[in-house]
Amino acid sequence: MQTERTIYISGRSRGLGWKEKLQLALLGLAGGAVLIAAFVFSLALALILVPIGFVAWLFRRALLRAALRRMQAGIDAAAAGGAGAPGRPPRYDEPQRPGPAAGGVTIDADYTVVEPRDRGPSQR
Repeated sequence: MQTERTIYISGRSRGLGWKEKLQLALLGLAGGAVLIAAFVFSLALALILVPIGFVAWLFRRALLRAALRRMQAGIDAAAAGGAGAPGRPPRYDEPQRPGPAAGGVTIDADYTVVEPRDRGPSQR
């Protein structure tokens, strides 16, 4: 047979003491200070970023043209300089362009790619 039991939760049986009231007041003040600081920070951030975004939006075509001109100038300088200045090792991201050899002679060779499955037993 199942017994049913009713439980009443009515909270604290006594009122808050002065220590609990002081803790609640301090926690409320700290929470309010955090809320005010977050509001002031977001307002300041909005007052700074909104005008910057608006100006960037107004001059977006000029800014993009200037950026593309700078990139094109860099590309043209890299193409004119080959793999970089003489005596300087090329950077890892610069294309390695074959140029004339030291004597001005370029060796050209014909070759055939042989797949591993097409090789004979003596070539493995």
